[in-house]
Amino acid sequence: MLTLDHLSGGRAGVAVGLGDPADRGLAAFGEPTDVKTRAAMLDEGLDLLVALLGGERVTHRGGHYRAEGVALRPAPVQSPRVPVWVGGSTQAKAVLRRAARADGIVPYKLTDTDGWSDFTADEVAALVAALPATRADGAPFDVAVGGRRRRSDERAERAYLADLAAAGATWWLEYVPAGDPAAMRAAVARGPLR
Repeated sequence: MLTLDHLSGGRAGVAVGLGDPADRGLAAFGEPTDVKTRAAMLDEGLDLLVALLGGERVTHRGGHYRAEGVALRPAPVQSPRVPVWVGGSTQAKAVLRRAARADGIVPYKLTDTDGWSDFTADEVAALVAALPATRADGAPFDVAVGGRRRRSDERAERAYLADLAAAGATWWLEYVPAGDPAAMRAAVARGPLR
């Protein structure tokens, strides 16, 4: 990650989360699938990762991880470290607690229908109010809201994103289905809303 930080001129970040315990890839590689175990690993790992991405020498002895005088090199371009964003469902209060220890959040919410729904400006404002105003470096705490473009009218889409920004969202992450190469090419050709 620190090499990417240098190659990007200090524009890299890292996002962490619990992962999907139902992902068959976890068990296939011997990773724990128990949610409580994964949550404990993430809590401990988040502290370790934040320390390591700061470029200082780290000693850590925990229940899941150990580091003896380790320093990742090269030292980060960004100060005080490469930003760390925590992803997860806003229905889980632990996600907000973890994000408050980091530099940003990539929230999602679950619905009873398709598992993905847009955040309203009011929901973003409530989320922003529950999180720190600034990161460790004094920059605004990042709230990276994502979703699919659903409005056929580009002006309506821009207005929706402007409402999210006014509520405190700092990033929009557009979902593009990975299994549909034509949709991916179309999204790249369309570019971001301007």
